[in-house]
Amino acid sequence: DCLKDAGKHAYVTLTREGQTTRDVVAVLGRIFSVRPDQIGYAGLKDRHAICTQTFSLPRDELPTQYRAGDALSAIGERCTAAGFRLDSPPTWHR
Repeated sequence: DCLKDAGKHAYVTLTREGQTTRDVVAVLGRIFSVRPDQIGYAGLKDRHAICTQTFSLPRDELPTQYRAGDALSAIGERCTAAGFRLDSPPTWHR
């Protein structure tokens, strides 16, 4: 389906604890070579709680290997390797 490959942002929904939202944004920025101010999220979560939160990564800013329509599994694997638990598979969104 071509629509599932389309989108300007990769949405990743992560569950974590012991990190603030800003901590997570810094890690995502580092592992995907994206400036933290380019990563979207809603609200700030507590470091001491177990939190699930969705982040958006701008496709045009991602390294080339993460821009392809079929790169979502690689994005998920990279998040998992960084110590995050995926709450659901990453998706592309307009």
